[in-house]
Amino acid sequence: MNLHITIGTVDDRKYLKSEVTRFGHITWPVPKSAKMGDWVFFLIPSFTGKIVARGTVSEPPTPSENWAPRYAARVSKIVFFKAPVSADKLRQEFPHWKYFTYARAYTTVPQEYETRFLSIVSPSKP
Repeated sequence: MNLHITIGTVDDRKYLKSEVTRFGHITWPVPKSAKMGDWVFFLIPSFTGKIVARGTVSEPPTPSENWAPRYAARVSKIVFFKAPVSADKLRQEFPHWKYFTYARAYTTVPQEYETRFLSIVSPSKP
């Protein structure tokens, strides 16, 4: 299983909550390499915000009509965190991780950071 971070705007947080409430899932940009069962973490608003939720890729990524040339996948089992973790906190914890200094729409958490990342953003209770 891989861990991915994907971003959204301030308005996307409301959209995310609305879609999850209505349908129990959302179609969202993810890396083309994402696989079913991978976890997706939502950083909203983009690089100044917080990791507000986590979900699971439940369908393979396909070329996105809404976010071309990106790929998107259905993300299900979304849980919103009671104590979201800020991008600033992650920058401090991972000073050598280029993702937080060079903006991209999404990334896969490097394997060497996975355990620490999960301990920070996914405490025992979401």
